[in-house]
Amino acid sequence: LTTTPLCSLSAVPSTSSSSSHTHHHHHHPVSGHALSPINSPCSVFFSSSSSSSCFLITYTHTHTHMKNLVIPENGGSIHYFTSQYHHESRCLNLLNRDPTLVWFTNNLSPLPQHLIIKLKNLSKISKLGFYIHGQNNQNPKHIQFEISKDIEDENAWVRVVDEEIQQKAGDYLFDQDHMRQLVGSKEEHLNAQYVKFIITENYGGSGVHISKLYVFGTPVEGEQ
Repeated sequence: LTTTPLCSLSAVPSTSSSSSHTHHHHHHPVSGHALSPINSPCSVFFSSSSSSSCFLITYTHTHTHMKNLVIPENGGSIHYFTSQYHHESRCLNLLNRDPTLVWFTNNLSPLPQHLIIKLKNLSKISKLGFYIHGQNNQNPKHIQFEISKDIEDENAWVRVVDEEIQQKAGDYLFDQDHMRQLVGSKEEHLNAQYVKFIITENYGGSGVHISKLYVFGTPVEGEQ
C-alpha cells in the first residue's frame, strides 16, 4: 500500500540532509539530549476505517501531551543498531533535540537496516512513528515496526507496522487501529519492552536516514 498525502507538507521543515542483517554490530550507552515529542507543526497520522482496507492520512497540530518512551528522561535507550555512517550521523542523534540531525546508516552496508529501542518498562504501545526532515534518495521507502517482550527470544518479535512511505519530509505516526490489523484486538498484543524499527528499502541512494523515532505508550499495570 502506498500512502498518499491529502494536503501539503509545506508546514513541515524540509532542510535537506544528506534481506539480511549486516555485520556492523554496535552497542552504545544512551547519552545526549531529550527529544521533544513531535518536532514539526503538523503530523502525519495513519489510521484505518472499519469499512476499508485503505489508510487515511490526516494532519493535526503538535501533540506535546504524548509521552515519547524513546527518550532517556522517560527511560528509553538504544539497545542495538546495525550500522552508522560516522560519528556525526550516529544513531544516538535520534535522542537529540535538534531535528536536523540524523541517524544515517553506513553507505556500504546493504539494506535492510534496523535499530532496537529498549523501554524502561513493559508498556502498552499506543503509537509508533518517525520523523524525516529532508527529502532525497536516502529517504526510507518501505519500513516495518516489530515489538517484543523478551529480547532473548528471537521468535517473540511481532510485526505491527509494514508500510511503504512517500518520499516526503514530516512525521509519520501509526496508531493502535493501524497496528491491530496485523496483531489482532487483544490488549496484550500491543504490550512490549522492545521496539524494532526496520528500513527495508530506500529511494535509490547509498544508505538511509531518519531524524527522530517515536514510541508512545503507558507502562503495563504492575510493571512500573
